[in-house]
Amino acid sequence: MSYTTNVQVTVRRFWVVGGKYETMAFDRLAEGTECVYGPFVSEEDAQSMWRSVNERTRCQATLRFTIAEEPPLTPAG
Repeated sequence: MSYTTNVQVTVRRFWVVGGKYETMAFDRLAEGTECVYGPFVSEEDAQSMWRSVNERTRCQATLRFTIAEEPPLTPAG
């Protein structure tokens, strides 16, 4: 006897993204300063990197980073 299951595994990926902004309005990154770290498979890992990056750059007022999550990927099967 054979059983077939339709189990879908959702893959989540997180990135830490940011860089130096042109002004304190934080509406446009300065060209060439973009930074991307990742991908991370857990939000906790991304948060750890985010804290590390922010700690290293906290004295630079126009640097800002955030955590971005990709839309969920469902592997083809």
